[in-house]
Amino acid sequence: MGSFRYLLLAALSFPHFASGEVASSTSWLVGTWQKTLDEDGSPADALTFKPDGTWIAYGPQCQQAIYHYFLHEGDVFLVLPQSKGPVALVFHPNTGKTTLTFTSPRTKNNAIYEKVAHPICGAGES
Repeated sequence: MGSFRYLLLAALSFPHFASGEVASSTSWLVGTWQKTLDEDGSPADALTFKPDGTWIAYGPQCQQAIYHYFLHEGDVFLVLPQSKGPVALVFHPNTGKTTLTFTSPRTKNNAIYEKVAHPICGAGES
């Protein structure tokens, strides 16, 4: 856990380096992804990934909050700052990079995200 925290701090401390690296290696990720399957049955939501290493979380009325993401060993880590320390959500792309799978640490169930033509939020964002 300690080394993971240092990795997060390093990624957040050097935004220019992290931004350039993210932009050059993740063009497949940029755009809006929507939850298309959730084994826990929660409602659909959407995420938008930007080429500068930021991602947008959408609220129930499509209100936006902007955070940072980074890649490590092929997985996408979404960083959520919290008062007690950052929380990371980990998304695993399939081989074709057409889906992102999030496994809930609480239930161990999966949610699948895909790029869709008409997302519930974030249409036209990139």
